[in-house]
Amino acid sequence: MLLSRRATARTISAFALLACVVAAQEPQRHELRFSYAKDAITWHRMSSEMAMQMDMFGQKIETQVSIEMTMHTKVVEVLADGSAKMERTMKRLQTKLSNPMMGEQVYDSDVKDADAGQMADMAVLVGVTMKFQMDRRGQVKNLKFPPELEEKLSGQMSVDDLESMFAKESIVLPEQAVAIGETWKAENTMPLGGGMGEVKMAQENKLLSFANGVAVIEQKVSFGEPQEMESPMGGTMKVTGQPATGKVELNLSAGRAEKTGTKMKLNMTGTGMNMDIDMDLQLVRIEEPKVGAKVAEPAPTPAPKKEGGGQ
Repeated sequence: MLLSRRATARTISAFALLACVVAAQEPQRHELRFSYAKDAITWHRMSSEMAMQMDMFGQKIETQVSIEMTMHTKVVEVLADGSAKMERTMKRLQTKLSNPMMGEQVYDSDVKDADAGQMADMAVLVGVTMKFQMDRRGQVKNLKFPPELEEKLSGQMSVDDLESMFAKESIVLPEQAVAIGETWKAENTMPLGGGMGEVKMAQENKLLSFANGVAVIEQKVSFGEPQEMESPMGGTMKVTGQPATGKVELNLSAGRAEKTGTKMKLNMTGTGMNMDIDMDLQLVRIEEPKVGAKVAEPAPTPAPKKEGGGQ
């Protein structure tokens, strides 16, 4: 009887130890959700660097485009389900465009009476507030610009183009909890503007780390088979994209993105046209810009010394 009790005790101890080992090996899963606070304000700098090589009816044209937007976002209301109503305003736009046909065009909305040139449709967005709702997984809904914006656009882009563009957040968090190293998939689109439509993308996201409310996520993007859409030259064109990898850092406890970055390559082929596009897309959270802050002037070049040691 005594032996039986000892054997039972040993068996219970062994199973208890095994349970502890299994629990230690089970990966910790994290439910990734944003938390929003009313009146919270975030400043971001969104930048896009594009290099385009176009072959149009045998004529080769290279174009460089740089766009930098300073964005102000405010949480105006937190709803019962934890989602938030937000307002986002472009406070500053800086652009640079250069190609052999148009030369170099530089624009800064902070410079009085500056000419935006080919970037006129982007320039009218400065000071314009878009309103939208974002749920706790980061999905944007009901994004709207003021209706009077349509009258200010030249026709190269429509309000629908802009709403679609700004509603495409870089990542949507998974429905289920995930462990470090686990992945989740999503479908997304990237608007091309100019009435050309949207390119479909497949995303695979991997949680790299999660600590102190901050999630770091690797994002792989693929475009699949060539996609047919409207060409700016008339007719149709085929759009092909190369697989791309980027990284996203989200401060979930503060309800904001800290930084994102990815590089993409697209090819557009249509009647009489072949164009390769290299894109470097970045977003970084910044501190509130100081009003009237000026860029430091470069130090003057020292005057050359005269022979004989004189000045």
